Amino acid sequence: MFAGMTWYAQRVFPTPYQWRRVLTAVAAAVGLLLLGRGLGGLAAAIGLTLVYPIALVLLGFLLPEERIRLRGAQSRT
Repeated sequence: MFAGMTWYAQRVFPTPYQWRRVLTAVAAAVGLLLLGRGLGGLAAAIGLTLVYPIALVLLGFLLPEERIRLRGAQSRT
């Protein structure tokens, strides 16, 4: 249903999505979800929630401009 709605919406109002980034974020979330199901428990869920941004960085999700901005924010603290 999502694919059909997306296809129709693109016909009506074309939007240039960054599909590689969308798929990277979804893949990381699904991977951590499956890992969490195997581990179980609240502590594992909290830990994997904290790991998600790190997983995105390791998978190359961030654009170069975003990495520069994060480094700038990090140096101010």
